[in-house]
Amino acid sequence: MSDSVNNLGKLTLNVITGEEVARNFNEGSLPKNVQILSANLNTERSFWMLTETWSDFLTAGFYIVKLKVASAKEVEQIVRVLPQEEISIEFDIRDKRVYREVFNFSADNPNYYRTFVYNLKKKYRREIVMIDWIYEEGILKMYSNDRFFPKFLEMESTIISQRDRMHICELHVAFGKSVFVCLPPEYELTLARNSADIVTNLKITIGLPNKSAQTLLYLMNKGDSDKAESLYEIQQAEFLLREKRRDSIAAAIGGYFLLSTGQLGFLHDWPNNLADWFPWLPDGPIIHAWQMIKSKNLNIPLIQNRLLEAVQRGIPLFTEGLRLLYEGLSLLDDHLHSDNYEVGMALKKVKRYMESADLNKEYTTLVGESDLLRNIANGFNYY
Repeated sequence: MSDSVNNLGKLTLNVITGEEVARNFNEGSLPKNVQILSANLNTERSFWMLTETWSDFLTAGFYIVKLKVASAKEVEQIVRVLPQEEISIEFDIRDKRVYREVFNFSADNPNYYRTFVYNLKKKYRREIVMIDWIYEEGILKMYSNDRFFPKFLEMESTIISQRDRMHICELHVAFGKSVFVCLPPEYELTLARNSADIVTNLKITIGLPNKSAQTLLYLMNKGDSDKAESLYEIQQAEFLLREKRRDSIAAAIGGYFLLSTGQLGFLHDWPNNLADWFPWLPDGPIIHAWQMIKSKNLNIPLIQNRLLEAVQRGIPLFTEGLRLLYEGLSLLDDHLHSDNYEVGMALKKVKRYMESADLNKEYTTLVGESDLLRNIANGFNYY
């Protein structure tokens, strides 16, 4: 470092996660992505914190310290480092919600439950109809239909649900519009008031049990995976994909992350297994197809089978998957000169999904009339 020692100061970061966050992370400490920017916004440090404390020497001056933890946690502070002095800053990312009551609603399926948790801090009045949709053998079917009364939505609500397959949650909110959100088998979905969205007036946040996977998903969705990748991120993505039997959703995130960074060597043969072992997950065949496309292994019949298989399974769980599915089918359609009926019909269906999708979301999210999903899903079947 060209600066003299006399112009250096020590910066210490302390992160308070709290017991509730730590319990949700099953592989040790919660991973925290840190970026330290200088006053002219140049990146001075970019690293992962796997402990609760970090410290290092920096040239005296002003810095912006950004801390990212999964999709719902992004905080920053401005700090001044003084020569020959030590300064400490603290990030408190504990879950500070105060719960009033918890109610559980069981369905006929023993693997499915929904828990409503009331939060006293938010005020919200609107009736919402929540409908669960699932795919069975390529056909969209309604699973349940719950109506939330205005009294319930006077407070922020957190919904925790679990089942043995992914499903689509329809929130019928206002003006005849519905929001369709693809959800994994185990998740935490938070609905809060969002005045910036005049259509739904809802902020929808989805949390995963595996916070490492959620952090990688956050970075990928923000476009940070290709410019801020580190050896830790690559190894973590590889680990998630390797452990697909334990957590198929985290494995899919790992696969997409490795595709986005071009680290094809870390994929191994695992995307093929992910596609075969979890027939309810559309994202597995998509990842396997794009592994072949990006590696120049242009086995066109197998790539075509994988992409059509993904369409038959339903809508990709992740927006990244929907985008890659559309691009892959478009490549096939061009390669086959549009003379393949199955590819053409699948492309029309996925294009309709793309036209209705909010591509800024991490999970595939469609917005439209209440019959949007049924019309698209069952209107372009080729099988």
